[in-house]
Amino acid sequence: MWRCANCGTFIEHGAVCAACGRPIDEAFNAIRRKVRSVRLSRNLANQWRWRGAKTGFVFGSILTLILAAILVVRYMISSPRQGSILDIFAIVIVIEVSQAVILWPLLFAIIFLIYGSIIKPVWIALFCSVERFEQEYGPPRK
Repeated sequence: MWRCANCGTFIEHGAVCAACGRPIDEAFNAIRRKVRSVRLSRNLANQWRWRGAKTGFVFGSILTLILAAILVVRYMISSPRQGSILDIFAIVIVIEVSQAVILWPLLFAIIFLIYGSIIKPVWIALFCSVERFEQEYGPPRK
């Protein structure tokens, strides 16, 4: 239960006083001003998805090179060599390169997409100024 600072009426539920129409907290007005008629563009989501895919590809490529080097060095230092070096390269090409090209870019694209198009706009709308929100996502449409 809240008490309106303007008229003194008790408010059982809601964010606005039923008697005078003022919000309980001025932060509600700021959030309303930020998100009024703002529609996040599809282009924003595509940008974050591509950033994630590129980052995942780079991460997967580096990880593949590291794991391939580990497999080759491990093959070279093992005393009873099992299999041939071609088996090692086949494992690297089939398994690790497919991970670098498919798995990691998809995983990073999903993570970046969720962050960039869902978490970041909500975070900025709740905790940053109206000017910062408009700087990131443009002024509200009328």
